[in-house]
Amino acid sequence: MRNKFYDERQTIERGKAFRNGYLSMSALLLICYLGKDWFRWDLLDDFSIFMLCGCVPATIVSVTLIIKNAYDGIYEGRSTVTAWCMGASGVFLLLCVADSVVTGNFTIYHSSGFIFLGSEMILISAVYIVKRSINRKCEKEEEHCEKIS
Repeated sequence: MRNKFYDERQTIERGKAFRNGYLSMSALLLICYLGKDWFRWDLLDDFSIFMLCGCVPATIVSVTLIIKNAYDGIYEGRSTVTAWCMGASGVFLLLCVADSVVTGNFTIYHSSGFIFLGSEMILISAVYIVKRSINRKCEKEEEHCEKIS
């Protein structure tokens, strides 16, 4: 049966995930700074740039931790409910953006921050739910094999 408790592998995987998140945030901040201040590209408002520079690293860290099973130990409890709520919130944000498209109030300049945030929430939620169901299936198969032996 899989070990659900803390081990050194989780520490290593968390370190790699946070390193990748930090590097991606640093690169995005540099790109946004160069684009806005040096080249005077005004493609996104400040909120959207903030969401881009926050959502991409958070997504990288969260998805990496989920895929590498570095979330072991927090499977129990309300984490699945939280994942569903986060996914529903992301869908709600994207529906609000879709509503602004229908009503004619949509501009990519002002709405892209909500698109980044909603997409991040849906992606993290979906990855968690799928990975958790795969892990449960593997755990059931391992228990079945142990009962047979």
